[in-house]
Amino acid sequence: MQKVKIRSGLKEFAQNRGLTIRQVAKDIGMESSWESVRRFANNESTKYSRDILERLMNRYDCRLDELLIVEKETD
Repeated sequence: MQKVKIRSGLKEFAQNRGLTIRQVAKDIGMESSWESVRRFANNESTKYSRDILERLMNRYDCRLDELLIVEKETD
């Protein structure tokens, strides 16, 4: 059975659009708590916030698979 790993794709998502993580936080109305968005982008979160994901998807009209990346682990 092959294992998978889920990681944040937010850092690449923002870079591809010429945005900083702080700007992303501001765009989704989380400027005062941008640290949560930074932790999400840097894969420092063990749980992915549905609120952050929904805000990102609504603001940038993007798909979930652009924000969360599923990678197959190799043995």
